[in-house]
Amino acid sequence: MDTFTKRTTVSYGQNIGNSFFGIIVGLLLLVGSVVLLWWNEGRSLKQADALTEMKEKTVVLSDMAYNPEYNGRPVWLYGEIKPTKMLHDTLFMINANALVLSRKVEMYQWSERKETREENKLGGGTERVTTYTYEKRWREGRIASESFEKQEEHINPKLPYHSDSFISDAHVGDFYLATNVISGINASEQLNLGKFPSTIGEVKNYQTFLYRGENPQEPKVGDVKITYSQAPGGVYSLYAKQEINSLVSFHAENGNQLLFIERGKVSAQEMLEGAQSINTLITWGVRVGGLFLMFMGFMLIMGPLTVLANVIPMFGSLVGGVSAIIASVLTLLFGSLVIAIAWFSVRPITSLIILLVGGGLAYASSKLGKKNMRAVTEVRDSTTSVTPPPRTTPPPKK
Repeated sequence: MDTFTKRTTVSYGQNIGNSFFGIIVGLLLLVGSVVLLWWNEGRSLKQADALTEMKEKTVVLSDMAYNPEYNGRPVWLYGEIKPTKMLHDTLFMINANALVLSRKVEMYQWSERKETREENKLGGGTERVTTYTYEKRWREGRIASESFEKQEEHINPKLPYHSDSFISDAHVGDFYLATNVISGINASEQLNLGKFPSTIGEVKNYQTFLYRGENPQEPKVGDVKITYSQAPGGVYSLYAKQEINSLVSFHAENGNQLLFIERGKVSAQEMLEGAQSINTLITWGVRVGGLFLMFMGFMLIMGPLTVLANVIPMFGSLVGGVSAIIASVLTLLFGSLVIAIAWFSVRPITSLIILLVGGGLAYASSKLGKKNMRAVTEVRDSTTSVTPPPRTTPPPKK
């Protein structure tokens, strides 16, 4: 590991210019956050409705026999999935009797991490200190060293091989499963390479991985490690649409496609609950991301006020703190409004609850911000006020 530090100075005039350019970026972020939040709520509702529709139409098959009565219906069944063929990776002559065979290629290479801090100077200028840290690590795919700040001593060679996956079609009972269905199974079981030759072309076989390089205990930049994992045939739970003698994705009326495969015995109810939990996590993750973009947009729009006040760094920090409070309040208000409007056409009562919660949080944030600013002002006044010295002699008598 080695580090490289770069110092740059930005003048007061440059800071002002950058802050006004930031207004344009801030407006774009606001528009982007609104679009993202709106899309996310629609996506979440569509997925929830599709899961509900699938649940209402589900047929639980007690065996794996085909019944034409259930064509077009979502069915749940539990049984042994058998691949129809042996999977081969012809690049290294590796094969497996599995549903999925996955090749993972990693190269030992340089990576760059950048950390930047800024210090405001009296007069409105800024000193920017950027530290670049370079480390050697195993990474899938090649890191583009051409974009490094310091390229000369940190060059990554071309990657000689690439990761890949091999998938078999299969059968479960009377039903056929195409490769696009099997691709939903995660290849999580490591493949033992002990039965394959000790040397395969340019690589050496170390039983659990293949290696191109001199010594895996002391890797050098450019060394390559290849590992294999598989999803073996076995007992799985499937939740999909019956289409003649095949199982395919269930198409809900709103266009969403659903298909679930899990190893072992997992009930239809458990699968639906798991899918809804994932939907909820994605929804809240995108919400947080959208609200953060909105907050940054408001901060950039108010950025010139902070830059103008930075002539005296203490005033700049004060204005920056006030701007953050205002941006937080506006984000909670407008973010809640966007989410509520997106929900209103489908869930009017829920949208009203969202508006009330968002308004309450915004009010609480504004009150907390005023309290904090009052405390800062009191501390500043107490430290800057001058107390007259005590009188040492009595006043003259009249």
